[in-house]
Amino acid sequence: MLKRFWLLGSLLLVLSSPLAAQPPQVSPSEISRLGPRVLEFSRTRSVRSRQQPKLDVIVYSKADLKPSEQVALEELGVDPNQARQGGAVVSATAGVLRALGQMNFVVHVNDRTLLKMDSSIARSVVDLERDSGKKNRPMMVEVTLSPGLNTEQKQQLSGFGLDPEEIVQERVRGQVEVQRLKNLANLDFVQSVSQPEPSDLLQTIAPKPIQATASLTKLDTLHRRGFMGNGVKVAVIDSDFDLNHPQL
Repeated sequence: MLKRFWLLGSLLLVLSSPLAAQPPQVSPSEISRLGPRVLEFSRTRSVRSRQQPKLDVIVYSKADLKPSEQVALEELGVDPNQARQGGAVVSATAGVLRALGQMNFVVHVNDRTLLKMDSSIARSVVDLERDSGKKNRPMMVEVTLSPGLNTEQKQQLSGFGLDPEEIVQERVRGQVEVQRLKNLANLDFVQSVSQPEPSDLLQTIAPKPIQATASLTKLDTLHRRGFMGNGVKVAVIDSDFDLNHPQL
């Protein structure tokens, strides 16, 4: 008798183990509503004794919600008015996302953070999350910011290796590790994170060499003494020329 109880208890322990729990079956409609990134998060299992992880998402619903459908969204912490007008922002657990994916009046659920990134940045972030062995590397990014950053926000920006003094037209560029891009995009004053075009990078790095050259040639010392080069004519030759030419 005791042996039976021991075997039964062992079986229940195995079945209740998080390792034994299998992800639920997913329907095609659920895949289309959640998308690959949100769907992957919704299928994660967490131990009940621990705090459940959450994902910041934007929930879009159809415009003509029934009263019962509005109540169903409210029970999940989603504002139905925002959901049908332009998207409701909610911090959702995997269970809430699974429930949203099964509602036929929910049009789509987007990862709020990835929406701020262009396709190349978002792909790098997701690839790193999926493959723990993938090497974390810095990436040149252009960050679009809200106007009028305060001191605290500038300090937060500096924490990612971005210089607030280099902000031009509410944009700043710099090298940020891929692993930290998601935290950067999560900042409220960050509007977008994109990878600049190679031709645009020349404009970003142009001011620095000029400043470095001024210091190297002691030009900054002459400027402080009042020698600014006024009245001096400068000729720029940008093609082939003959060193033996009489005029040269």
